[in-house]
Amino acid sequence: MGKSEGFLTPKAISKRIKAKGLQRLRWYCQLCQKQCRDENGFKCHTESESHQRMMLLFADAPGRFVGQYSTEFRNAFLDVLKHRFGTKRVHANVVYQEYIKDRDHVHMNSTRWSTLTGFVAYLGREGFCEVEETEQGLFIRYIDKQAAERFQRAREIEKDRLREEQRQEQIIRKQREEALKREAHNLERNKPIPENLYYRPSDKKISLCLKPAQARLADENIEEKVSPLTHSPAENKFQEDTKEQGVTYKQLNWLEENLVVRVKNTELENGYYFKRKGVIKEVFDLYIADVEILQLGDLIRLDQEDLEPVIPQPGGQVRVIYGENKGTNATILSLDMERKTACLKPETQSESSLMLNDVPLQYICKRAQ
Repeated sequence: MGKSEGFLTPKAISKRIKAKGLQRLRWYCQLCQKQCRDENGFKCHTESESHQRMMLLFADAPGRFVGQYSTEFRNAFLDVLKHRFGTKRVHANVVYQEYIKDRDHVHMNSTRWSTLTGFVAYLGREGFCEVEETEQGLFIRYIDKQAAERFQRAREIEKDRLREEQRQEQIIRKQREEALKREAHNLERNKPIPENLYYRPSDKKISLCLKPAQARLADENIEEKVSPLTHSPAENKFQEDTKEQGVTYKQLNWLEENLVVRVKNTELENGYYFKRKGVIKEVFDLYIADVEILQLGDLIRLDQEDLEPVIPQPGGQVRVIYGENKGTNATILSLDMERKTACLKPETQSESSLMLNDVPLQYICKRAQ
């Protein structure tokens, strides 16, 4: 009969099945981790040269071997109790039967404990488990020492989070107070100072000399002609548009959410945020906004006078903030830095076929992605 046929015989299959399962504990050598199937095989193993070498090593340091096996047995037993039963109350023998299902487990006869009762008593003394002795036997409950550590760590994390929120609230409150003070100071500075008027009785007649409206317009035209400042056509168009609306550039509100802006206040935090870019998260009272500083994550509250729009490169996404196309989302096609204008392509379907040419750079601002 060939070798392959002998491998499939009932006797060979029976041997392999027996070899896979648990065998008699009396025929197991823990030192060599060798399981024998009968007494004769165990006797042959004890007389082998490899077993004799291991016995010589054991004789040199028996305490080290017993201590190592005891530690491995305890850790494996506690792992089964922790992961299989958790913190439930369970019979000690049930846990032990679950533990010995592993064929390669460390046997108790190789440890310092001779009985399961002694081992359970050791676990209770060392604080690994709560042991309860009843008429049905010993019941144990695993003590999770890491639960207290996890709870303490979670409390520390929560305290840090609350501390950070309080710090952010203090910063925002301080910035708001500074903005209110600055606004009050500006109002006080721009407030006209009344002059004291005194009436002195006199016989002289009082006469008034007022220019007609046409004369005042002529004087204004003369002042515009002699003005030494020169502007580009786009800036002149921007000034004309704002003049038609009856307000100045500083009075127009252009703050919107998700716009990318740059801080131009040199006094804020001693210039720490100067020239830094941020994204507008929320707008208050048209002229005040919460800005999240990019690359820092700080959230600060600033006035419109402390911010300026950011102009992206061609291909960037912008929003029109002034003029007749205000509120339109568009893409920059080209920039003319000499004329300070841009060519835009609207993103809306109704205006996708149109091009916005010669749009002043003051009219647009970069949008956050």
